[in-house]
Amino acid sequence: MNKIDLEAQWLSNLELERKVLFMALLSHQITIAGRASYIAGTDDLSNPRLLRQINETQHRVAAGLCHLLQGTCFDGFEVSVASWLFAGTDAELNALLDHCWDQAKMHLGADSNYEDTN
Repeated sequence: MNKIDLEAQWLSNLELERKVLFMALLSHQITIAGRASYIAGTDDLSNPRLLRQINETQHRVAAGLCHLLQGTCFDGFEVSVASWLFAGTDAELNALLDHCWDQAKMHLGADSNYEDTN
C-alpha cells in the first residue's frame, strides 16, 4: 500500500466527529504552512507560487470539511483528500503538506485541550 492508500484508509476509519475534527485541524495546519510563502512582519510575498498551491489545497480541504458537515460527501472522498496532500510533484509543497497532515493527526490524538499558538 502506498502513502495515499494508507492515509485514506486511516481517515476512512475515523468516526464522523473525529473525521470532521481532523479536517478542521488539517485546514488550520495548512494556513500555517502558507506562512512559508511570505516575509513575516511585512505584506511582501517571498514565494507567490507556493502560496497559490497552498491556497488551492486549503480550498479543497475546506470544501471537504463543509461537505462532511452537510452530509454531502461522496463515497471515497478520503482518497481524494489524501491525494490532494500526497500526490503533488513539488518537493517543497509536498514537505509542507506532509507536515500539516502529521501535525493534524498529532493534534487529533490530543484534541481535548487543542491549542495552537501558531
